[in-house]
Amino acid sequence: MAQKPELARTLRQLNEALLDLSDDYRKVGERHATGHDMFHIAHHLAAQCDLQAQALQPHAERYGEELAEPEADGMWESLLAGLRRMQAVAAGRRAAPGLLLLRDLRQLHLAIEEAAMLWLVIGQAAQALRDRELLTTVERAREEMTKQLMWVTTRITEAAPQVLAA
Repeated sequence: MAQKPELARTLRQLNEALLDLSDDYRKVGERHATGHDMFHIAHHLAAQCDLQAQALQPHAERYGEELAEPEADGMWESLLAGLRRMQAVAAGRRAAPGLLLLRDLRQLHLAIEEAAMLWLVIGQAAQALRDRELLTTVERAREEMTKQLMWVTTRITEAAPQVLAA
């Protein structure tokens, strides 16, 4: 396939956004591990972002770009994850965790929107190039991004009145 440097650059930007979002999900899940399902859902969504980043790889290669792959959690990251979970337990005894949760959810929302917008842009390019394979990947990922946005919006809707009007 012909080299498309602008598309390749945008694919790299999306890959970076997805890997950053994945990392953000894991950190939020660990920081709010005392929440009912926050830890497990956040880690599930992080894995979903990692899979989306992996799905970009063959498309990026076709357009002349090599993408970074998700990093395996090393010993240092595992240690930090454990520390964040211990902080979550300690913070769970104070009023501030609700405000921290709202801040984290707002930041997740913005990061999801960034990735979703990049998927939209790449989808438009795929349509213009009649790249059916890339378009299929985009459609599947956009569906997942929509569900992620719905999840984080629901969490914000649930948390805001409890935290701000209590």
